[in-house]
Amino acid sequence: MIIGVDRNQVTGSHKRSNEANHRRMARMGHQLVILPIPFGDYIAVTPTIEETIKRRGAKLKKMDLVNDITVAVDRKNSIDEICMNLCSSKEQHERFREECITAQKAGAEFYVVIENDEGIRSLKDLTKWSNPRFARYHKIKYMHSIGRWQSVKLPGSKPPCDNIRLIKTMGTMTAKYNVKFILCSKPESAEKIVELLVGEKKDG
Repeated sequence: MIIGVDRNQVTGSHKRSNEANHRRMARMGHQLVILPIPFGDYIAVTPTIEETIKRRGAKLKKMDLVNDITVAVDRKNSIDEICMNLCSSKEQHERFREECITAQKAGAEFYVVIENDEGIRSLKDLTKWSNPRFARYHKIKYMHSIGRWQSVKLPGSKPPCDNIRLIKTMGTMTAKYNVKFILCSKPESAEKIVELLVGEKKDG
């Protein structure tokens, strides 16, 4: 299978965090091509997308591929990252929501694969997850209230996302935009991404 990889995934810090996954995909026999992808990080390159790539050549832009995509996978390297995307700020939430809306309007399946080392493998498991940044925020706030830790700044103007808020927000995004959240371990991530891409191609 040919897998399209968004340009942002092979530059800067993204490049370093994705290298292991990309090596695994290549060892599995898949060809990776760098593309401007309008939503998500990985897409299944269908014959229709191949034709668009050849036709547009060096002029290829994200919007050229929107209506050709049947399935896309967005990768998050931690639960904290999806918390940041969904709950940390209005700007990040709106950016992620726009990707979901674009995928939905295009009729594409949109998956978010969330890697983690905490043993969280389902939304049900998230009920057991505790955001360490949430606990630290309230610890600092309490210490300030009793006149201690004054040199330690409170991180942010509001508490970081906890598991209840994260689960609720994920549920809302799935109900409104049909985006599906998949949790897995880091070593499983490459195989999970490929499985989702291949599975959709077979179904189609």
